[in-house]
Amino acid sequence: MQDIRMPKHSSTNTMADERKIVLVTGCSYGLGCYIAKTFAADEGQRFKVWATVRSLAEKTRMEEMAGSLLNKAIYILELDLSKQDSVDAAVDHILSQDDHVDILVNNAAITLIGPLECLDFNRGRQVFEVNFFGHIRLIQLLIPRMKERRWGRILNISSLASVVSKESKELCICMIFSHQFLDDCLTDLSVQGSPFLDFYVGSKHALEGFSESIASALRPFNVWVSVIQLAGVSTEHPTNVLVHGQTEGIVFSDGVDEATGDMLKVWQGHLKEGMTGVQVQAPEEVAKIVLSVVDTERPQFRFQSSQGGNFIASTRYSDPSGESAVSSAVDIITTHNLTK
Repeated sequence: MQDIRMPKHSSTNTMADERKIVLVTGCSYGLGCYIAKTFAADEGQRFKVWATVRSLAEKTRMEEMAGSLLNKAIYILELDLSKQDSVDAAVDHILSQDDHVDILVNNAAITLIGPLECLDFNRGRQVFEVNFFGHIRLIQLLIPRMKERRWGRILNISSLASVVSKESKELCICMIFSHQFLDDCLTDLSVQGSPFLDFYVGSKHALEGFSESIASALRPFNVWVSVIQLAGVSTEHPTNVLVHGQTEGIVFSDGVDEATGDMLKVWQGHLKEGMTGVQVQAPEEVAKIVLSVVDTERPQFRFQSSQGGNFIASTRYSDPSGESAVSSAVDIITTHNLTK
């Protein structure tokens, strides 16, 4: 691994010493780059940002966006969330330089698409390693100093999921477009159930539940945990969503029944159609929302990044039966003849 360490700050009371230390995951491409750049470019020069990439071979996009801020306000660090030794090493490196992290933005995620019975279980396990366990390990390592210092912000980037109702089709598909996905598949959906995205949705539900659990135990230490639920976010090459990397991301076996295959094709088309709808936000806008949450003195637990997202969340959380989401998804994927 390339040595990207910098000298420790001196004990002199400089502006650099007073900056909040920010760690952002998933900065190889997409939204993570914009979040890191927004913090680093803050007019008040309030932040020093550690922008992590899965491999240093993937740092080019972050370097380009950082520009003159590179190695001044943005420092790129290798961190593979699927490997505990990589997570531990990255945190050790940051703490050796800056002693603590004030703000953790868990943004990275990967996905896997296909009928559950056809998917490689180890690849499904990897989705949980990255989307859930990797982020939990980061939180576990960083909260002791946050608690000691009586200040911290933990922001877990999530996304609202697919189906609300047939009557609100333009708001049915909520996506975050990014390159941080298994086999470069560029679709990120979740929080609510979504057909054929079982491992991904499960990992996101797990992270939200975990976040809600730790939030109450950390607030007495002035450490605030928030979940930011995104609607559509357009970053690099949004037209490639559900197309790019498709052969790697969707795995069939010889035993797949024709009806299930047809349902998957219908769902893919539905997602792709939703991608062109309203409520798609620019990544710069979302990054500013993330910064505004950090700047809130007492941030609430759950935020939606848009009015459309707020509508979806209201629908989701006002239906204790869960039927509105499940039945709408069934209606969509069974628009063909299942008896053939």
